[in-house]
Amino acid sequence: MSNNLIDSFSKSRAEEYPSDVWNKFVIPPKYEEYARLFNYHRAVMIEGGRGSGKTMFLKYHCHNTRFSPRRKQITSEELNHVGLYFRPDTDFCAMINEFNYGDEWRKVFTHYIFINLLEDFVSSIESIAKTTFEDISLANSLLDLPVPESLVKNISGLPKTYGELKTYQKNLHASFNLWLNDIESFDKPPLIEPRTILMQLIDGLQQSSSELKDISFYVYFDEFENLSSLQQSILNSWMKHGQKPLLFNAAYKKGVKVNRSTVGAEKLVLRNDYKVVDLENFTMSEFKVFAAEVLTLKLMEVVKLDEYEIAKKLFCDEEFIIQRQSSEHKAAVLKTAKSFLPDQSYKEMARDIIADSTLRKRIERFLVAPALPKDTNLSASDFIDSDYPEESLINGLLLNRKSHDPKSVLEKFTRFKSMADSSEYRSLIEQYLVGAILWTYLSASWKKCPVYAGFDRFCLLARGNMRHFIELCYQTLTVANNHSIHISKEKITPIPVEIQAEASIGSSRLEIEKVDELGRHGEKLRFIVNRLGLFFQLLQRRKSQSENEVNHFSIKLADDSLVDETTRTLLDEANIWSVLVEVEGDTKRKNISDMSSKEYMLHPIFSPNFGISFRRKKKFEFTEKQIQTIFSGKESDYVDLCNNYSKKWDLASSQTLDNTKQNTAEDIQRGLWDDITG
Repeated sequence: MSNNLIDSFSKSRAEEYPSDVWNKFVIPPKYEEYARLFNYHRAVMIEGGRGSGKTMFLKYHCHNTRFSPRRKQITSEELNHVGLYFRPDTDFCAMINEFNYGDEWRKVFTHYIFINLLEDFVSSIESIAKTTFEDISLANSLLDLPVPESLVKNISGLPKTYGELKTYQKNLHASFNLWLNDIESFDKPPLIEPRTILMQLIDGLQQSSSELKDISFYVYFDEFENLSSLQQSILNSWMKHGQKPLLFNAAYKKGVKVNRSTVGAEKLVLRNDYKVVDLENFTMSEFKVFAAEVLTLKLMEVVKLDEYEIAKKLFCDEEFIIQRQSSEHKAAVLKTAKSFLPDQSYKEMARDIIADSTLRKRIERFLVAPALPKDTNLSASDFIDSDYPEESLINGLLLNRKSHDPKSVLEKFTRFKSMADSSEYRSLIEQYLVGAILWTYLSASWKKCPVYAGFDRFCLLARGNMRHFIELCYQTLTVANNHSIHISKEKITPIPVEIQAEASIGSSRLEIEKVDELGRHGEKLRFIVNRLGLFFQLLQRRKSQSENEVNHFSIKLADDSLVDETTRTLLDEANIWSVLVEVEGDTKRKNISDMSSKEYMLHPIFSPNFGISFRRKKKFEFTEKQIQTIFSGKESDYVDLCNNYSKKWDLASSQTLDNTKQNTAEDIQRGLWDDITG
């Protein structure tokens, strides 16, 4: 396999791309709604979860991309919205506070902002100077334009031309860093307020030429949530009072409680002061088309398809949004994606289970046979028929339910096979087949479960998160390469389902490992993912599967505010970092103490690692004490919790763990299948 194809999918973070992302950034769904917001003369707040594409979205709207040399046609309208990008250094900004710098900390912070904005401002002037516009011709080089005299007279060392500002900025940066690191050895530099200087520099450009009279700059602060609350207040003041030709905007993780206060008594007010762009505000069907476009574009970088140049134009230029909305376009990209990442239907999975001697043996020995009375003349083979694989799997579940005796199940199966009555199985298959398939593969953990393979299922695992989707594709190509799968450069090569299934498990494990890196509580969040995943795995191992595909939960409380502070903090963090997905729960409660109105779903990307469903089907309700045990309890308490349910569900009556020694969650996972290995 070409390493170029693997490399194409290896970049799942915006930081791995250059500042110029023209023809690299696929415009997301509903962009026409977002684009209208940029015509407002007020701030824009860009929200999105981890991996939703916020940074790529910002880069697409900043000068390096908008004035890209790769763009064939650029009009002067771009000058009305020149984007400047700035992502504050989190650790550096954390040091800029009153404790370290006294009353002057605000001046230190804004001077830091000025130095960085000036760098990108100068870079934007260079970008514009190199651009050949379709409808205008700039008479003079912007780099040779004189800096306004009012600035030159009042700021020591300020150069006389815009082109010389680059060297000036570097000197400012050096002197500032030297002073910050050793304030006793170096003289304190003048601390410059950025808005005044930038406004006059912009005014100088506007006055220099009629072609630049409407030039405006939009500053985008990325990762706004990483600034302190007081630092956010300063930037909020700039956003509230910003106006053309200089506006300030921010991007932050969805769910974060950012500060809306200003330095004064005012607050930022939605609609009056800012508009919101929600980058995750699209349906799953819209995401599938979006993911198919991203996949197609990356494939076309290596696979020789005539449509590559057309695709780049369609996917990466807002001028062609209407064409992308056609049913023909959507069908074409989805066909490409599904050709590359084919899947199996659940019916085909059931067929393969019954056809596989090892898996069929496990169904017979460990699902069907133990449910039959010891004194019966019935055998496991009576309930399994290769011609009826779906129904055979359902039989295994029914036999493990107290409401069904073996004779009635066999009678139902016999009627079905004679076609006297087929309706009974139809609804059962719709409800429980996936649970039966997952149970089977959990009992044979060395087998790769095809439930997690295929383009559509990759999208569901990613749950609207492009970073997760690209990582799944990357892992698939890596595994395919390890198995010496040849990828043609002339046409789309289908990746075998078993390769995808192996890759999805590997990707899932990697995502769990990465949880450690998420925010201040990453280690605790990973702890929670493993505990919840193992608990849902217990549920998935129930032979009856009467409550199947459980991967989300609520907390039995009269009110959400009653959750203890530690659990509340971790719930919020898990939601911010997309470890858990918060959804509105059942509002039709039987009584006031029945349950919380919030439900939390373990992110589907973690599902393959635990062998559980990624579909939001059935819910488990924890008590407040149980959720505290899972989130922050001792390992022994968690083991006790799982043991109690193992006994209740008759999962491991002979393998209940020894509470006289220190057991772990991993002991539970190992112990449950001791009686059915081999």
